[in-house]
Amino acid sequence: LVLQDSYQPTEVCKGLWIVPDWCETPDPSALNIRMAPGLAFGTGEHSTTRLLLQWLFDRRDKLQGAHVMDYGTGSGVLAVAALLMGAASAVGTDVDPLAVKAAKDNAALNSVRDRLTALQCSPSVQGEDPVACMAPSQHPVQFDICIANILRGPLLDLQPRLSAYVKPGGHLLLSGILESQVAKVQDAYQGSFADMQYKQENSWALLTGVKQ
Repeated sequence: LVLQDSYQPTEVCKGLWIVPDWCETPDPSALNIRMAPGLAFGTGEHSTTRLLLQWLFDRRDKLQGAHVMDYGTGSGVLAVAALLMGAASAVGTDVDPLAVKAAKDNAALNSVRDRLTALQCSPSVQGEDPVACMAPSQHPVQFDICIANILRGPLLDLQPRLSAYVKPGGHLLLSGILESQVAKVQDAYQGSFADMQYKQENSWALLTGVKQ
């Protein structure tokens, strides 16, 4: 009951809501992402999650038939959103097995479980690439969109891996960083990505780029 009192439907932007699975849908005509809020990060209330959801929603045309990587998927909200907006498939990875389970459960709540592959990955950058563990038939060689809503340190450490995930002309979305950290992260990625831009909400930022 305490948990249910803590979470209410959240309007991310006009036409897009995050709705706890026990709540009525405030706007049936909107895109409603059903979530079972739990231990994993990503209920749609944090600025980083909101920035990423808004980017995806505003560019739904880019998601039609797309293959999406959500590195550090947490609750799976971003991967699920991408699938509901038209992506053909999504891979969500997380170091936390509880997050992997939450992502699968939330995908099932939204009837997109068959298009989500959720994997546990090593917390070490030296650990095996989670995508390399998958059969080639389960995933594309590269992704149209790669999302990483993690922290500055891992974003810097994972630069080679995350950059390699994105196919030429594909989009990279990096968040989990403060506005004051954007310049350093951008410097690490700008050798592989053009048109790098950032948007902020409160003190948090979303950095985006297009693979060259």
